Amino acid sequence: MQTYFLRLLFLTTLSLCSATAYGQETATSKALKQIPEPLFIINSTIIANGRITTIDPKDYKDIMVYRNPTAPEILKNVTSGGIIAITYEGPIESKSFAQVARQHGVRGPVSIVLNGHKLSAEQAATLRIAPEAIDQVQVTRATADSAETTLAIQLTVLKSDSTKYPPGTIMIR
Repeated sequence: MQTYFLRLLFLTTLSLCSATAYGQETATSKALKQIPEPLFIINSTIIANGRITTIDPKDYKDIMVYRNPTAPEILKNVTSGGIIAITYEGPIESKSFAQVARQHGVRGPVSIVLNGHKLSAEQAATLRIAPEAIDQVQVTRATADSAETTLAIQLTVLKSDSTKYPPGTIMIR
C-alpha cells in the first residue's frame, strides 16, 4: 500500500507542470513556461501523454525516469524534457506513425516531427502513439524543394486542476 502511494505521489508530482506562486509572481511567469513537458512512454514503445491520467497506477509494474542522455537508444533525442517510462500490465490502444499519416491522407515518404523533434526512420517505425496523446497534427505536403511530406504532431499537454489553486494563489508554509 505504501509503494502504491509513493508511486502515485511521484507520478503526480512529475506530471503536474504547474508551480505554486509565491508573492506577486503568477504561475504563468516566463520562467515557468520554459520548463519542458516530460514524454510519457508506456511499455517501451507507446507515447501516451494524454492517456496517462486514465491509467490506474495500481497496474504499473515499473517506472523509470530518464534524462535525454541516459534514455534507451530508441528514445534519445525525442524530447528536450525528461522521459518517464512506465511498464504497464494492461493493453494500451495505440497507432503506428504510418497509420496516423494514412489517417491524414498522407501516402508515400513521410517525415515525422514530434513536438518539434524530428524522429529518425527507426524511431518512426518502432514507436507508436496513443490517440489521446495527439493534440494537433499539421501536414506539410512535398514540394519541389522538399521530396517528402512532413507530419508534425503536437502532443497533449497535461493540465493541472487550476480550480483548486487558481493562478495568483499565495501559498503560506
